[in-house]
Amino acid sequence: MDKILITGGAGFIGSHLAEQLISKDYKVTVYDIKPNRNKNVNYVFGDIMDYDRLKCAMEGHKTVCHLAAMVGVTACLMDENQVYRINLEGTKNVIRACREAGVKNLLFTSSSEVYGEGSPVKILDETMELKPITHYGKSKMYSEWLMKEFSEESDVKVTVLRYCNIYGIGQRKEFVVSIFIDSILKGRPVKICGTGDQLRSFTYVDDAVEGTIKALFRDQTGFEVFNIGSSSNIQIKELANKILEFTNSGRIEYVSYEDLDRIKECEILYRIPSIEKARKYLGYADSTTLDKGLAITYDYYNSINKEDSFQEVMYP
Repeated sequence: MDKILITGGAGFIGSHLAEQLISKDYKVTVYDIKPNRNKNVNYVFGDIMDYDRLKCAMEGHKTVCHLAAMVGVTACLMDENQVYRINLEGTKNVIRACREAGVKNLLFTSSSEVYGEGSPVKILDETMELKPITHYGKSKMYSEWLMKEFSEESDVKVTVLRYCNIYGIGQRKEFVVSIFIDSILKGRPVKICGTGDQLRSFTYVDDAVEGTIKALFRDQTGFEVFNIGSSSNIQIKELANKILEFTNSGRIEYVSYEDLDRIKECEILYRIPSIEKARKYLGYADSTTLDKGLAITYDYYNSINKEDSFQEVMYP
Protein backbone atom coordinates (compact mmCIF):
# COMPACT_ATOMS: atom_id res chain seq x y z
CA MET A 1 0.00 0.00 0.00
CA ASP A 2 1.10 3.57 -0.72
CA LYS A 3 2.24 5.85 2.06
CA ILE A 4 0.06 8.95 2.00
CA LEU A 5 0.96 12.31 3.54
CA ILE A 6 -1.83 14.71 4.48
CA THR A 7 -1.02 18.35 5.20
CA GLY A 8 -3.62 19.65 7.64
CA GLY A 9 -4.42 16.06 8.51
CA ALA A 10 -5.34 16.84 12.12
CA GLY A 11 -8.11 19.25 11.13
CA PHE A 12 -11.79 18.74 10.38
CA ILE A 13 -11.79 17.10 6.96
CA GLY A 14 -8.17 15.96 7.22
CA SER A 15 -8.79 13.89 10.34
CA HIS A 16 -11.80 12.18 8.75
CA LEU A 17 -9.74 11.52 5.62
CA ALA A 18 -6.87 10.02 7.63
CA GLU A 19 -9.27 7.77 9.51
CA GLN A 20 -10.91 6.47 6.33
CA LEU A 21 -7.58 5.84 4.60
CA ILE A 22 -6.32 3.90 7.62
CA SER A 23 -9.49 1.80 7.57
CA LYS A 24 -8.56 0.89 3.98
CA ASP A 25 -5.08 -0.23 5.17
CA TYR A 26 -3.12 2.75 3.85
CA LYS A 27 -0.19 4.08 5.86
CA VAL A 28 -0.86 7.72 6.68
CA THR A 29 1.43 10.55 7.73
CA VAL A 30 -0.26 13.63 9.17
CA TYR A 31 1.69 16.88 8.83
CA ASP A 32 0.07 19.61 10.91
CA ILE A 33 0.65 22.29 13.54
CA LYS A 34 -2.34 21.02 15.48
CA PRO A 35 -2.21 18.06 17.89
CA ASN A 36 -3.14 14.75 16.32
CA ARG A 37 -5.72 12.53 18.05
CA ASN A 38 -5.34 9.45 15.88
CA LYS A 39 -2.74 7.06 17.28
CA ASN A 40 -2.73 5.01 14.08
CA VAL A 41 -1.03 7.68 11.97
CA ASN A 42 2.56 8.81 11.74
CA TYR A 43 2.27 12.34 13.10
CA VAL A 44 4.76 15.04 12.17
CA PHE A 45 4.39 18.41 13.84
CA GLY A 46 5.08 21.00 11.19
CA ASP A 47 4.00 24.15 9.38
CA ILE A 48 3.70 24.24 5.58
CA MET A 49 5.62 27.52 5.75
CA ASP A 50 8.62 25.56 7.05
CA TYR A 51 9.89 24.21 3.73
CA ASP A 52 12.81 22.16 5.03
CA ARG A 53 10.66 20.35 7.58
CA LEU A 54 7.89 19.81 5.02
CA LYS A 55 10.29 18.35 2.47
CA CYS A 56 11.80 16.05 5.08
CA ALA A 57 8.35 14.79 6.11
CA MET A 58 7.43 14.20 2.48
CA GLU A 59 10.39 11.93 1.73
CA GLY A 60 9.28 8.39 0.94
CA HIS A 61 5.72 9.39 0.04
CA LYS A 62 4.46 9.11 -3.54
CA THR A 63 0.98 10.43 -2.70
CA VAL A 64 0.19 13.74 -1.00
CA CYS A 65 -3.12 15.35 -0.02
CA HIS A 66 -2.73 19.09 0.53
CA LEU A 67 -5.49 20.28 2.87
CA ALA A 68 -3.58 22.71 5.08
CA ALA A 69 -4.94 26.24 4.72
CA MET A 70 -6.30 29.24 6.48
CA VAL A 71 -10.03 28.60 6.12
CA GLY A 72 -13.28 30.46 6.41
CA VAL A 73 -14.26 33.67 4.64
CA THR A 74 -14.66 35.62 7.88
CA ALA A 75 -11.27 34.64 9.28
CA CYS A 76 -9.61 35.46 5.97
CA LEU A 77 -11.24 38.89 5.85
CA MET A 78 -9.62 39.73 9.16
CA ASP A 79 -6.08 39.14 7.88
CA GLU A 80 -5.77 39.16 4.11
CA ASN A 81 -1.97 39.11 4.17
CA GLN A 82 -1.99 35.96 6.28
CA VAL A 83 -4.45 34.17 4.00
CA TYR A 84 -2.23 34.72 0.97
CA ARG A 85 0.90 33.83 2.93
CA ILE A 86 -0.50 30.51 4.15
CA ASN A 87 -2.78 29.53 1.28
CA LEU A 88 -0.65 30.68 -1.64
CA GLU A 89 2.95 30.69 -0.42
CA GLY A 90 2.26 27.55 1.59
CA THR A 91 0.96 25.84 -1.54
CA LYS A 92 4.10 26.88 -3.40
CA ASN A 93 6.11 25.15 -0.67
CA VAL A 94 4.01 22.00 -1.00
CA ILE A 95 4.50 21.90 -4.78
CA ARG A 96 8.23 22.51 -4.47
CA ALA A 97 8.55 19.78 -1.82
CA CYS A 98 6.54 17.37 -3.98
CA ARG A 99 8.87 18.01 -6.88
CA GLU A 100 11.98 17.46 -4.77
CA ALA A 101 10.59 14.37 -3.01
CA GLY A 102 9.47 12.68 -6.23
CA VAL A 103 5.75 12.68 -5.43
CA LYS A 104 3.66 11.21 -8.26
CA ASN A 105 0.10 11.84 -7.07
CA LEU A 106 -0.99 15.19 -5.57
CA LEU A 107 -4.49 16.13 -4.46
CA PHE A 108 -5.37 19.72 -3.54
CA THR A 109 -8.55 20.77 -1.76
CA SER A 110 -9.94 24.02 -3.11
CA SER A 111 -13.37 25.56 -2.50
CA SER A 112 -16.57 26.53 -4.27
CA GLU A 113 -15.63 30.08 -3.17
CA VAL A 114 -13.58 30.26 -6.38
CA TYR A 115 -16.80 30.61 -8.40
CA GLY A 116 -17.97 33.81 -6.77
CA GLU A 117 -21.63 34.74 -7.03
CA GLY A 118 -24.02 32.35 -8.76
CA SER A 119 -27.72 32.65 -9.48
CA PRO A 120 -30.91 30.72 -8.63
CA VAL A 121 -30.78 29.05 -12.04
CA LYS A 122 -27.04 28.82 -12.74
CA ILE A 123 -25.45 25.51 -11.78
CA LEU A 124 -21.74 25.91 -11.08
CA ASP A 125 -19.66 23.45 -13.08
CA GLU A 126 -15.92 22.97 -13.40
CA THR A 127 -15.67 24.66 -16.82
CA MET A 128 -17.00 28.04 -15.70
CA GLU A 129 -14.90 31.18 -15.46
CA LEU A 130 -13.78 31.73 -11.88
CA LYS A 131 -14.79 35.03 -10.28
CA PRO A 132 -14.04 34.86 -6.55
CA ILE A 133 -15.02 37.89 -4.50
CA THR A 134 -13.22 37.05 -1.26
CA HIS A 135 -9.54 36.83 -0.40
CA TYR A 136 -10.10 33.21 0.61
CA GLY A 137 -11.64 32.40 -2.77
CA LYS A 138 -8.90 34.25 -4.62
CA SER A 139 -6.17 32.45 -2.68
CA LYS A 140 -7.72 29.12 -3.65
CA MET A 141 -8.05 30.14 -7.30
CA TYR A 142 -4.41 31.21 -7.50
CA SER A 143 -3.40 27.95 -5.84
CA GLU A 144 -5.40 26.01 -8.43
CA TRP A 145 -3.44 27.79 -11.16
CA LEU A 146 -0.19 26.74 -9.51
CA MET A 147 -1.41 23.15 -9.35
CA LYS A 148 -2.32 23.14 -13.04
CA GLU A 149 1.05 24.61 -13.97
CA PHE A 150 2.85 21.99 -11.88
CA SER A 151 0.93 19.18 -13.55
CA GLU A 152 1.62 20.49 -17.05
CA GLU A 153 5.38 20.76 -16.49
CA SER A 154 5.74 17.36 -14.79
CA ASP A 155 4.43 13.81 -14.93
CA VAL A 156 2.61 14.23 -11.61
CA LYS A 157 -1.10 13.44 -11.47
CA VAL A 158 -2.77 16.48 -9.89
CA THR A 159 -6.38 16.55 -8.73
CA VAL A 160 -8.20 19.65 -7.50
CA LEU A 161 -11.39 19.26 -5.47
CA ARG A 162 -13.74 22.18 -4.98
CA TYR A 163 -15.49 21.42 -1.71
CA CYS A 164 -19.01 22.77 -1.34
CA ASN A 165 -20.14 23.61 2.22
CA ILE A 166 -18.85 20.54 4.04
CA TYR A 167 -20.29 19.98 7.53
CA GLY A 168 -20.27 17.31 10.21
CA ILE A 169 -18.63 16.09 13.40
CA GLY A 170 -15.45 17.97 14.25
CA GLN A 171 -16.11 21.22 12.41
CA ARG A 172 -15.27 24.34 14.36
CA LYS A 173 -18.03 26.82 15.16
CA GLU A 174 -17.34 29.34 12.41
CA PHE A 175 -19.51 27.72 9.75
CA VAL A 176 -23.25 27.90 9.41
CA VAL A 177 -24.32 24.38 10.45
CA SER A 178 -21.97 24.26 13.44
CA ILE A 179 -22.93 27.83 14.42
CA PHE A 180 -26.64 26.98 14.39
CA ILE A 181 -26.18 23.78 16.40
CA ASP A 182 -23.88 25.48 18.89
CA SER A 183 -26.43 28.26 19.41
CA ILE A 184 -29.21 25.76 20.13
CA LEU A 185 -27.09 23.76 22.57
CA LYS A 186 -26.26 26.94 24.46
CA GLY A 187 -29.85 28.19 24.53
CA ARG A 188 -29.16 31.13 22.25
CA PRO A 189 -31.23 32.28 19.27
CA VAL A 190 -30.18 31.06 15.84
CA LYS A 191 -29.06 34.24 14.12
CA ILE A 192 -29.55 34.58 10.37
CA CYS A 193 -27.95 37.34 8.31
CA GLY A 194 -30.36 39.29 6.12
CA THR A 195 -33.43 37.50 4.77
CA GLY A 196 -32.10 33.95 4.98
CA ASP A 197 -32.81 33.45 1.27
CA GLN A 198 -29.18 32.52 0.61
CA LEU A 199 -29.10 29.23 -1.30
CA ARG A 200 -26.54 26.56 -0.48
CA SER A 201 -25.67 22.90 -1.08
CA PHE A 202 -24.49 21.15 2.10
CA THR A 203 -22.29 18.07 1.97
CA TYR A 204 -21.83 15.66 4.87
CA VAL A 205 -18.16 15.12 5.67
CA ASP A 206 -18.25 11.32 5.19
CA ASP A 207 -19.50 11.78 1.62
CA ALA A 208 -16.84 14.43 0.94
CA VAL A 209 -14.11 12.15 2.26
CA GLU A 210 -15.31 9.18 0.21
CA GLY A 211 -15.30 11.43 -2.86
CA THR A 212 -11.82 12.61 -1.96
CA ILE A 213 -10.50 9.05 -1.79
CA LYS A 214 -12.13 8.18 -5.12
CA ALA A 215 -10.51 11.25 -6.67
CA LEU A 216 -7.15 10.45 -5.14
CA PHE A 217 -7.06 7.07 -6.84
CA ARG A 218 -8.86 7.95 -10.08
CA ASP A 219 -7.74 6.09 -13.20
CA GLN A 220 -7.17 9.19 -15.33
CA THR A 221 -3.75 10.84 -15.42
CA GLY A 222 -2.89 14.52 -15.70
CA PHE A 223 -4.77 17.46 -14.21
CA GLU A 224 -8.46 17.35 -13.32
CA VAL A 225 -10.89 19.46 -11.28
CA PHE A 226 -14.02 18.12 -9.57
CA ASN A 227 -16.79 19.67 -7.52
CA ILE A 228 -17.48 17.68 -4.36
CA GLY A 229 -20.90 18.67 -3.12
CA SER A 230 -24.55 17.72 -2.87
CA SER A 231 -27.22 17.43 -5.53
CA SER A 232 -29.78 19.12 -3.27
CA ASN A 233 -29.89 22.73 -2.13
CA ILE A 234 -31.63 24.66 0.60
CA GLN A 235 -32.13 28.24 1.76
CA ILE A 236 -30.36 29.21 4.98
CA LYS A 237 -33.65 30.03 6.70
CA GLU A 238 -34.98 26.59 5.74
CA LEU A 239 -31.81 25.02 7.13
CA ALA A 240 -32.34 26.81 10.43
CA ASN A 241 -35.97 25.73 10.61
CA LYS A 242 -35.03 22.14 9.80
CA ILE A 243 -32.56 22.03 12.72
CA LEU A 244 -35.06 23.68 15.07
CA GLU A 245 -37.76 21.18 14.11
CA PHE A 246 -35.85 18.01 14.88
CA THR A 247 -34.27 19.45 18.03
CA ASN A 248 -37.63 20.82 19.16
CA SER A 249 -35.90 23.85 20.65
CA GLY A 250 -34.50 27.28 19.88
CA ARG A 251 -35.73 30.24 17.88
CA ILE A 252 -34.63 32.27 14.88
CA GLU A 253 -33.47 35.87 15.02
CA TYR A 254 -32.88 37.83 11.82
CA VAL A 255 -29.97 40.25 12.09
CA SER A 256 -27.93 42.51 9.83
CA TYR A 257 -24.59 41.45 8.38
CA GLU A 258 -22.94 44.13 10.49
CA ASP A 259 -24.39 42.63 13.68
CA LEU A 260 -22.34 39.49 13.04
CA ASP A 261 -19.26 41.39 11.81
CA ARG A 262 -19.77 40.20 8.27
CA ILE A 263 -19.30 42.22 5.08
CA LYS A 264 -22.40 42.09 2.91
CA GLU A 265 -20.45 42.68 -0.30
CA CYS A 266 -18.49 39.49 0.36
CA GLU A 267 -21.55 37.33 0.96
CA ILE A 268 -22.59 34.86 -1.71
CA LEU A 269 -26.36 34.65 -2.24
CA TYR A 270 -26.50 31.64 -4.56
CA ARG A 271 -24.15 28.68 -4.74
CA ILE A 272 -25.46 25.54 -6.43
CA PRO A 273 -22.73 23.16 -7.67
CA SER A 274 -22.93 20.53 -10.37
CA ILE A 275 -21.54 17.18 -9.24
CA GLU A 276 -22.15 15.40 -12.54
CA LYS A 277 -18.47 15.22 -13.46
CA ALA A 278 -17.57 13.62 -10.11
CA ARG A 279 -20.44 11.17 -10.51
CA LYS A 280 -19.42 10.22 -14.03
CA TYR A 281 -15.66 9.88 -13.62
CA LEU A 282 -15.28 9.06 -9.92
CA GLY A 283 -18.47 7.22 -9.07
CA TYR A 284 -19.06 9.89 -6.43
CA ALA A 285 -22.33 9.77 -4.50
CA ASP A 286 -23.78 12.25 -2.02
CA SER A 287 -25.50 9.41 -0.20
CA THR A 288 -26.11 11.10 3.16
CA THR A 289 -29.32 13.12 3.18
CA LEU A 290 -29.27 16.52 4.84
CA ASP A 291 -31.73 15.32 7.48
CA LYS A 292 -29.52 12.37 8.37
CA GLY A 293 -26.29 14.36 8.36
CA LEU A 294 -27.74 17.11 10.54
CA ALA A 295 -29.15 14.56 12.98
CA ILE A 296 -25.80 12.76 13.29
CA THR A 297 -23.97 16.04 13.83
CA TYR A 298 -26.46 17.37 16.37
CA ASP A 299 -26.70 14.11 18.31
CA TYR A 300 -22.94 13.92 18.65
CA TYR A 301 -22.54 17.42 20.04
CA ASN A 302 -25.61 17.09 22.19
CA SER A 303 -24.11 13.95 23.75
CA ILE A 304 -20.92 15.77 24.77
CA ASN A 305 -22.62 19.16 25.27
CA LYS A 306 -19.81 21.15 26.81
CA GLU A 307 -18.26 24.55 26.22
CA ASP A 308 -15.47 23.35 23.95
CA SER A 309 -17.55 20.79 22.08
CA PHE A 310 -16.51 22.12 18.69
CA GLN A 311 -12.92 21.61 17.63
CA GLU A 312 -10.85 24.77 17.60
CA VAL A 313 -8.76 23.87 14.58
CA MET A 314 -7.00 26.04 12.05
CA TYR A 315 -7.13 23.66 9.15
CA PRO A 316 -10.18 22.35 7.29
